[in-house]
Amino acid sequence: MQILPPISVATQSPKHHLLRARIPLLISGVLVILLSLYGIFYTAEIATAIRELSPGCTFRRLTGISCPGCGGTRAAGALLRGDIWGACRYNLLLPISLLALLIEYIRLWLVNFTRYNRWGYSRIYIRFFIIYTWLVCIWFIVRNIFGI
Repeated sequence: MQILPPISVATQSPKHHLLRARIPLLISGVLVILLSLYGIFYTAEIATAIRELSPGCTFRRLTGISCPGCGGTRAAGALLRGDIWGACRYNLLLPISLLALLIEYIRLWLVNFTRYNRWGYSRIYIRFFIIYTWLVCIWFIVRNIFGI
């Protein structure tokens, strides 16, 4: 006769796991809203603090080549002032990266707060981030060839 191991009873319900997944999104959502409001009212102070606290690009100092993120600090300051075209002149990748982060954040909210589960990792989603990765590589090459 075979002795079977005892059946373990789950101590936490599925709702508990769902709640644990939602809490970080709720906290980060509140932080994003608060930081956005702070950025709207204190734009000049934030831009100055970013400029002063930025250590500069270590990759550029070591190699003499611009990395894909070079100019990101100035681009962030331009975005805080509302100058989208200026941000694109400093670093074209920063506005695209912020758009990609926004898309991912919205996707996470839709997956965790709706019952419609088709917002997972679909083919379009995966292709978008493959294209984004290629854009980073192309930007790295183009900005060093043309000195952008």
